[in-house]
Amino acid sequence: MKHRYAPLALSVLLMSGVFIPLPAQPVKVEAAEHQYEKYQLDLLAQVNFERKMVGLNPVKLHPLLCKSAVNHETYLRLNGYAYGHEEVKGDKGFTGKRNYDRIKAVGYPSGFSSYETITSTGDDYTALMRDMIQTAPYHRDAMFSPLAEYIGFGYSKGGVVVTNAIINDDYDSDVFLNYPYNGQTDVDIAYYGDEDPDPLKGTGLERSGIISSFYPSNYYYLGSEKATMVDSKGTKIPLVLETGGIGTLLIIPKILLDYNTTYTVSASVVDEDTGRKASRTWSFTTKEDPKLDGKGRKFVDYKPKQYWSKGMVWAVDKKFLSPYAKKDAKTKKPTLYLKPSSRLTEGELLTAFTKYYYAAEYKKTKPVAPSWKYSVAYQLAKKHDLPTMATLMSRKKATSYVERGDMLRILASAHLRKPVSEQVAFDTLKELDVVKDRSLTAFDPKADTSRAHLATYLYRYISSR
Repeated sequence: MKHRYAPLALSVLLMSGVFIPLPAQPVKVEAAEHQYEKYQLDLLAQVNFERKMVGLNPVKLHPLLCKSAVNHETYLRLNGYAYGHEEVKGDKGFTGKRNYDRIKAVGYPSGFSSYETITSTGDDYTALMRDMIQTAPYHRDAMFSPLAEYIGFGYSKGGVVVTNAIINDDYDSDVFLNYPYNGQTDVDIAYYGDEDPDPLKGTGLERSGIISSFYPSNYYYLGSEKATMVDSKGTKIPLVLETGGIGTLLIIPKILLDYNTTYTVSASVVDEDTGRKASRTWSFTTKEDPKLDGKGRKFVDYKPKQYWSKGMVWAVDKKFLSPYAKKDAKTKKPTLYLKPSSRLTEGELLTAFTKYYYAAEYKKTKPVAPSWKYSVAYQLAKKHDLPTMATLMSRKKATSYVERGDMLRILASAHLRKPVSEQVAFDTLKELDVVKDRSLTAFDPKADTSRAHLATYLYRYISSR
């Protein structure tokens, strides 16, 4: 039986060359007589959950593989994420040119094959891992290697570096894997072409529906592959079939899939060497449409993967920001807009903020100036000592656009229950992981505040608590 295992490195998804500092004092946890970081145990649990769902045995953390992964993540953080899987001798943090070299450098036993994967940038490392497995089929192969026994992780907000190694390559099994796994829900609808190597190269597609994988655990040499995909109404989805890097059949929809829809995939392969056949049928359901609010209404200007995508929909769902409605010229029905880039006046920002942050008080408070629409907001600002330009007695600046630094001061002052300066506000919210910029200057505190800014920062603040 031939096997297709060889040292494999998979490139960075959505690479970023921005310098990002390490998280402050990661939590360390004792496990198997070695002290691992909390994120390493969390990522292990995420990977093993996915492996369990496709029928694979769990992998274990190895301290030397973790050390190698942390070393490379540190190198990328210091020198730029554009380096991907390569390191240059002489650079700060250099431990080896290739993944294999870096694993050997930390003292891992010789005679192994290895994989290295690097996720996109982000704050939620388990979400980064989920997204990589779901949307990056070649990276998925590395996570689903049936031969892998040990794994290691390194992480900062620049991404997750994953290192795993194989020593025992004597493996044969009649278990066949498919992904998405049977019955999986909340599956993304699309592959957007952000993996390197790109599985869409040569297909003529710039993006596709989410890519499904079917591969025998003993990795047949594929020759005669067939697959079909149908939705819940029986409609056939046009497909492109590709064989992946290590004997994987990639099932690529030529069109984006629909939200909240169940799809059934049937695939079959033949081993060119032996003539053995393998086939499987499975179903999965895509996620809810993120353009929809809690009432199922669609926002015309919603865009996925924007910094404000989750925050804006959340803010409208929580009703402290209202959508804009405009009647469609053809259908005569109202269409909704989020308008994330619209600037906020201080009165608008303060109203939205107090309506959410002091929700119970806002409902109970009677306006002392009923004719002024911002009365309750400024009453609560005075009560809670929030820093504002306008007041109940001096209202002119309530209609001036509010600067981002003043927005930070309002959020941080509410959190600390006392008025604070811009710098203290920035430092406080950065520590809470609400602000991502390296410094107050980089944050640009004099810029105007948009609806997206308020929604995003408040969403991050609530998520951090």
